Amino acid sequence: GASGDAKLNRILATSLLLNVLLVAAIVVFAAFTGFFVQSNVLDPLYERQVSVFESFPVEAGDVVFVGDTLVAAAPLEEMFPGLPVKNRGIVGDTSKGILERIETIAMADPAAVALMVGTFDVLGGVPRRETIARVEAILDGLTRERPDLKVAVLSVLPRDIEAVQSVERLNAGYADLAAARDLAFIDLASDYRGANGAIAPRFSNDGLHLNGAGYEKWRDRLMPWLTRVLATVEPAAGTPAP
Repeated sequence: GASGDAKLNRILATSLLLNVLLVAAIVVFAAFTGFFVQSNVLDPLYERQVSVFESFPVEAGDVVFVGDTLVAAAPLEEMFPGLPVKNRGIVGDTSKGILERIETIAMADPAAVALMVGTFDVLGGVPRRETIARVEAILDGLTRERPDLKVAVLSVLPRDIEAVQSVERLNAGYADLAAARDLAFIDLASDYRGANGAIAPRFSNDGLHLNGAGYEKWRDRLMPWLTRVLATVEPAAGTPAP
């Protein structure tokens, strides 16, 4: 009867609404995890950035900063004026994405590489062992042809309070990887950590991205390593040493 039809319509409407909410929840979740870089929605952005890197490649003697959003947003030319720095950060990148593009950087014969990766692995819930394995493969890719390549593994920065333990465990793994390979490990985390273990509010207004003070701190911590690296590089003919 009519009452039965009305009840069925209400059930169908409720089911449809729940399905819409479920899809919306999945979209929101994907947008805030490290997996969103690999999604169909943002693949064009990722591909465009890789294409730009291919058109303006790393050159021999460059110091290359490789990483995710924190590297991508770093004003490297202003932070290290006059030095041959190249930014190879991509917004939201993960250890998976960097592994897939590291060979191009290694083949360009850079003077040194600073690697910062892991923030979006943590955000995306990637198991620590998987991130460590990929970072190990990234380091293999960088040093396979150049065992003497200067590489600095940068620690993952503190995030919000929920990520404290994950970040600390990942950084401990990075320190072990760098030590086993006689590579530099630069512990940035201790400089940014607030009283509760999360990133200090003076460096970020959202618990993730760095503000001006955050990048000033980054510059100050990286400059000694950068200066040492460039002091060991033979300048090209006619090029003044830094």
